[in-house]
Amino acid sequence: MAGRLTQDLGLGRIFGQILIFLYLSEHEQSLDSICEGLGLSKAAVSTATRQLETWGFVQRSWVRGDRRAYYQSAENITKAIGQGVSVFLGQKVLGVSDELNAVEQLLDANELDEDGAFLLKRVKRTRSLVAGAERAMRSPLVKTLGLSGNT
Repeated sequence: MAGRLTQDLGLGRIFGQILIFLYLSEHEQSLDSICEGLGLSKAAVSTATRQLETWGFVQRSWVRGDRRAYYQSAENITKAIGQGVSVFLGQKVLGVSDELNAVEQLLDANELDEDGAFLLKRVKRTRSLVAGAERAMRSPLVKTLGLSGNT
């Protein structure tokens, strides 16, 4: 279920599988135990786990006398997921904004027929919607709920 959810969000199935595996594990898990438990390759688990750590979904730990890294779900998983979603959405919004800039520059640089003028109008309207999404992500309510990566 978690794998399908993260896949639907565009993150990939493995992210959700690892997150729920660690959340349901009583103790820290090594990369090897995650691979074995989920039947995934070490390369895929290593890459996904590092990204989950960057987003704050999981934490790395060490076991005394063992050189391997171990992972566990974040202490406050609800807050971590909220912040992770915020970071992910922020990256997506930034990507859309960059693409809109490129399209707008391309359209501005050319003489536009009626269809081009309509398209430029839509791009500018979309830019205002993206700006609204950015403002919403910085709103006090989002920060209060712990869904902002800026808390």
